Amino acid sequence: MILNAQNWRKVEENGYGKRKASPREDRNIMTCAKKTPFISSAAIKNDLNLSMSTTTFRQRLIQAKSRARRSRKVTLSNKRQIQSRLLFAHEHAQWNERWCNVL
Repeated sequence: MILNAQNWRKVEENGYGKRKASPREDRNIMTCAKKTPFISSAAIKNDLNLSMSTTTFRQRLIQAKSRARRSRKVTLSNKRQIQSRLLFAHEHAQWNERWCNVL
């Protein structure tokens, strides 16, 4: 019984054991994620040379309220482009009937 008491280690505050990243590394993770918001978590982990799994790294981002994002390309339309698209749509509204046998 005494041997078990000597080998017993205190569990960290979070209940899961020692954290893989220090608070400074957590700040570096968030700084890098805010600078380049559309980079993958694995790429950030490799840039910072951290010795933790990608899953643990993602958990750090989630704990810091930083969710995964995906970039979207948005076309900027002016009035002329909107009118030409609308005209094209009206002219080709019946294409479904013409092309249904091809597909």
